[in-house]
Amino acid sequence: MLKKYNQLISLIDELAKDEDLKPGKKDILKRALKELFHALDTKNIKGVRKAIDQLSKELLIVYHP
Repeated sequence: MLKKYNQLISLIDELAKDEDLKPGKKDILKRALKELFHALDTKNIKGVRKAIDQLSKELLIVYHP
């Protein structure tokens, strides 16, 4: 699970370079992913749903100004 998390974080870093994301927006995505992986790791279904909802909201904020 940690390997997948680290791969996604690396992907966000690469996207930030390509898309010229501001550091704050990159941190927002990383925080949302961290919450999602924590919920998955603890097998908290409600937490997973909440984290997915939060991640989708954060993606809208980041990619739709």
